[in-house]
Amino acid sequence: MIKPNNGIVTVPVYHNEPSNSFANLIGNPYPSAIDLDRLFEVNAGLINPVAYIWGRSLSNNDTPSSNNPGPYVLSYSVDSFLIYNPFLTINLNPFNVQPDGTSVGTLASCQSFFVQTVTNNPDSDYSGNLIFNNSMRTKAENNTFARQSENVKGDKLWLNVINNKEEKVSQTGFAFLENASDDFSSKEDVKTFRNNKTTFYSIIDNLDLVINVQSPFKNSKIITLGITTSAAIGTELSIIIDKKQGVFNNHEIYIYDMLNNSYNEISNNNFTFKVTSAVMDNRFILVFDKIEIKNQVATISEVNVINDKNNITVKSENGIKIKSIEVFDIYNFSINELHLLSLKEVNTTQESFTINEKYKLLLVVTKLDDGSIIYKKITN
Repeated sequence: MIKPNNGIVTVPVYHNEPSNSFANLIGNPYPSAIDLDRLFEVNAGLINPVAYIWGRSLSNNDTPSSNNPGPYVLSYSVDSFLIYNPFLTINLNPFNVQPDGTSVGTLASCQSFFVQTVTNNPDSDYSGNLIFNNSMRTKAENNTFARQSENVKGDKLWLNVINNKEEKVSQTGFAFLENASDDFSSKEDVKTFRNNKTTFYSIIDNLDLVINVQSPFKNSKIITLGITTSAAIGTELSIIIDKKQGVFNNHEIYIYDMLNNSYNEISNNNFTFKVTSAVMDNRFILVFDKIEIKNQVATISEVNVINDKNNITVKSENGIKIKSIEVFDIYNFSINELHLLSLKEVNTTQESFTINEKYKLLLVVTKLDDGSIIYKKITN
């Protein structure tokens, strides 16, 4: 007879370079439910406070198929994952959770989930031992995966992109909380969970976020939104509100479309638009008042990235020399971008290279000698 775990249980976790694209699969080792928030507290400094949890879609049995992303036939659909942190939960599939809100991070016995380490040991991929202990165990129900309920109170908003069949294809979320920062923080925000169809996100510090935790709400808040999609040009998509709480229950919410300089109220309506490119990062702005925003949106830096039949040229248009170039795949399934190329000490104003045509959507990160960093997404 196997004796159930009790007390301290340690699990080695790893960090892979250069982009830490692959996470660690771990699981609840106890015969009781555990509290993820407590797990994050105990292991602060070793892992980021975010868990990627398979929620099993009720509309999709996740039948093993080579069509599902991953290196093996026995893979599961990206849409079946929940993204949890202590402030917000993003549900990538509308059918795989309870209807009453966001996760409190209570996981049943044997439930597995993915985590990522924070830093890398320069001499090894091994980052350290993740600790489970009895302080994480809870008397909460032990018969569900990622039990659902409201967690941290506050002003929160969940937005979906849906297709013309009213099916959700991507979700992103926002929380406006005391003592939070508007800048990116790995302790608050969560980078986008990539898939190979459509990804909806907000943009902070040139990073794509699926969970964006902001300082307390003000009418003057302006948040840049982005969409990458493999949908054909001209395809109709819509941005809608999935859930809202706090101030947003009685506040107007708009999507400002920079393509036609229009404010589109989504508090009670869908905002429908046509796909104009695979990358739409400089088109949609989330605002909460009809204020002048043109001068408050960041301008595109003077670096040009041109793709000619998989031959890519990066050119600094203002004469400042290029220090380095990094290229990432942001089309195929991964928690972070997959690192494809690293060019160091370039020391010219123009550099060319080739990327395999199988990588369809690329993020090119260019560092200049003046210290500026320019992020550009391109199709391949």
